Amino acid sequence: MTDNNENDPTTNFVEVLEQALEGGLLRLVAGKPVQQAIGRLLYGAVDVPVAYLEGWAQRRRSDNIAEKKIAAAVADKAKLFASADQNLVQRGLDRWTRKFEARQKSIEDVAIRTIGILNEEHLPPDAAAPTEEFMRMFEDMAERATTEAIADLLARVLAGEIRKPLSVSRRTLQTVAVMDQELVQAMQYLRERLFEPNWTYYPEGDGEFARYADILESVSIARSANLVPWKADAHGDIKLKMGDKLLIAVSVPNNQFFVGTLSLTPIGRELSDLFPSSTQEKFQEIALGLKLLEQIARVDICEIELKDGRLYQRNRRALVP
Repeated sequence: MTDNNENDPTTNFVEVLEQALEGGLLRLVAGKPVQQAIGRLLYGAVDVPVAYLEGWAQRRRSDNIAEKKIAAAVADKAKLFASADQNLVQRGLDRWTRKFEARQKSIEDVAIRTIGILNEEHLPPDAAAPTEEFMRMFEDMAERATTEAIADLLARVLAGEIRKPLSVSRRTLQTVAVMDQELVQAMQYLRERLFEPNWTYYPEGDGEFARYADILESVSIARSANLVPWKADAHGDIKLKMGDKLLIAVSVPNNQFFVGTLSLTPIGRELSDLFPSSTQEKFQEIALGLKLLEQIARVDICEIELKDGRLYQRNRRALVP
């Protein structure tokens, strides 16, 4: 028997939340920003009986006779043509229903992922629901999230905008709208190789790096520089910070030379800030690339600690002799 609440948007909203609230996430729903943002996302997916169909029919004007009949049937609650063209109407509605189910599933997946990401930390006091303009653009992207990587990216975008209102610019949203699985992979590849702040060494002759760099540059996430100066200090050290570690390229004291680099653009920085700190830094791989430079004798690594406003190095050892 069909549940009378099956098409009730509130019921569907609660059901989706319940799937994500098993780990103590209930406290999140008490916050207006989450209610408004997630509620807007889900209501757009489920509140679609006749009113949605009528609007859809009006927007879908076409010279195609079959589409005209479907639109007219939907707009008039399927009464005018239901008897004479039942099969035609049913095929059209079945097709629309399949599309709608896929759209709803994608949006609910993004919503649940967003709640999970928001649960990782307490909401800051200035958290707020995104603007109407943001949500209109975001909803269109969420319904097309066909892979886990894209759904996760979109969830992080929405969670980031809730946590820090207006932190995701319109230009970044437009970039996210064209991102596919390959672009997400390229972004993750680069993030594991970034020095602070938001740049990395461009290894010559590394085909994989060059391929991902080209992909990211094509959508203005990253930008390469042909040559930038590097200068060793009085001990011959060139210090490259990655999280709580330093990579130290050892050269001749006070030596200066030029290398190629790749850095994040403002769009790239906005996207990168939405992800947690990388735990997959490619220290060994980067060190081997640096060692190929004729000016570098070896590459060391050490931990760093901030104490009394100063950085202290601990446990320095050779990473690539």
